[in-house]
Amino acid sequence: MEQMLDAELTAHLGYEPYAPEGRNSGNTRDGSRPRRLRTSAGDHTIQVPRDRNSTFQPALLDPYQTSTNELEEKIIALYFKGVSACDIQQTLHELTLLGKGG
Repeated sequence: MEQMLDAELTAHLGYEPYAPEGRNSGNTRDGSRPRRLRTSAGDHTIQVPRDRNSTFQPALLDPYQTSTNELEEKIIALYFKGVSACDIQQTLHELTLLGKGG
C-alpha cells in the first residue's frame, strides 16, 4: 500500500525521488504522516507520503477512510487472475492519472 501511495505522489509531482527536475520545482516531497487503517488482517498504521504544498490527496484512500477491504479484495482478485504485482502497480498508477484528468 505504501509503495502505491509513493507512486501516486511521484505521478502528482511529475518526477521521481531525487530527480534533478525536482530541484526548485515549487513543490517537493515532505516526508510522511502516519494513518491508521483497518484491514482484513487487522489494524495497521501506514505512512502516507505528503508534499510541501499540501496538494497531494491519494486516490487510493479517501479523506478520513478507515477501512481498505474493498481495495484489498480487488488486488487479491487480480492476483488470482494471474496479473503480476508490477502490472497491478502500473494499473493503479494509470488510474490515479485518470482521476486527475490526465
